Amino acid sequence: MDDDPLEETLFEDEQTDAEQALAPSVDVPDGSNADPQLRRQFWFLVVVFNVALLALSVGLMLAAFRGRWNDGLTGVAAGVILFGYGYYRYRTITRD
Repeated sequence: MDDDPLEETLFEDEQTDAEQALAPSVDVPDGSNADPQLRRQFWFLVVVFNVALLALSVGLMLAAFRGRWNDGLTGVAAGVILFGYGYYRYRTITRD
């Protein structure tokens, strides 16, 4: 099974000359040049939005699947508040 020509052509890692000629060259900027304060604010917002999404989704699942309405609504409210806070912080950061 190691000598299967179909498998060799499907999973070949090398590009053909035509693919190399047509492939665009892309310069990916290095994040180390960014302002340290901007990087800190970015990662803070990433954490805020991740926690907001977690609280919102767990709250909805608690309410829908377990019938724990108080806990579920608390999670949903926390998620909505965190989304609002994250959006507010995002808007204040982008205005500067």
